Amino acid sequence: MRFKILLSALVICIATTTATSQKYESTSVQAATKKYKEVVFSSEKSLAENLSLSEDFSYIANLLNDEQFANELSTSEMITVFIVRNKSFTDMPEETRDSIVGNKSLMEDMLKLNVIPGRVDSNALLDGIQRNNGTVYYTTLSKEKIGFRKQNGKVVMFDHNNNTAIVTDTDYLHSKGYFHIVDGLLFPASKK
Repeated sequence: MRFKILLSALVICIATTTATSQKYESTSVQAATKKYKEVVFSSEKSLAENLSLSEDFSYIANLLNDEQFANELSTSEMITVFIVRNKSFTDMPEETRDSIVGNKSLMEDMLKLNVIPGRVDSNALLDGIQRNNGTVYYTTLSKEKIGFRKQNGKVVMFDHNNNTAIVTDTDYLHSKGYFHIVDGLLFPASKK
């Protein structure tokens, strides 16, 4: 009889401990931050919120402030974005820059070409390059493929016409995935 009572008490104690311990489990996710020059990008902020913190990305940040375009980007659950620094625009002749930046449709298509559905960090890029004989391809939000390869010790992305952009800074988080910073412009096939 004592054994039954003792066993029952033990079972009740274990069940109560298990039930109450689950009640107090922490479900909060720690924010990840990473510094870029003088600003700190955070996984708690949207891509647009992060980019608005630095003047280096004003061309792309302005595009992301367009509500219709921002909603289109948000249809993917997680995304990895290769963000073009302003320097890529300011290094080109003024007339060329104005014709690109002034064409909202082209700018949107260029950004979609730089968006990969899912989360791709720098380790995944490098691993993909190594496992695929030096070049890895990803299908972008624009349904086109962009490639990545190592060249002179740097990761370079390229489009269908072999326009290139050098990946300069990696592994920044935003609320829907990763973003990486690139110097150089890629162009969608439909906008030659």
